[in-house]
Amino acid sequence: MSEKYRHMRKNVTERQETYGGSATFEDFVNCLVKGSKEETSDAHWRTYANQCHPCVHRYDYIFKFESMAEDVLYLEEKLNFTAEDRKAFFPLRQYKSQPDLVKEEFAKVPRETALKLYELYREDFENFGYERPKWL
Repeated sequence: MSEKYRHMRKNVTERQETYGGSATFEDFVNCLVKGSKEETSDAHWRTYANQCHPCVHRYDYIFKFESMAEDVLYLEEKLNFTAEDRKAFFPLRQYKSQPDLVKEEFAKVPRETALKLYELYREDFENFGYERPKWL
């Protein structure tokens, strides 16, 4: 990914940097936006709308990363989990999103490319109640 997309990096001086063969976040975004169908068809990068079909299937629960701790507690209550069940199935932990890190990484990506990425995932944003980031 680094070899194929580093020539597209926003910072011209970073276009020659190999970072030990590792791709940058910007390389990854460029792959998603400009990559071949083969590169972008990996299940990890597909939209939830294309993978899980939330408009077709009637899911009972949809968890969100940002509210995972509350969502797990809600599900445990609905399923009448015992204390032993809780230890085995959903150990309580803190789930954190990192909006500042996301904003910092997207600052390295050309706005036009970031907007194209948003458009690819717009349906997921709308289906799951996420707003378009104000900084985008």
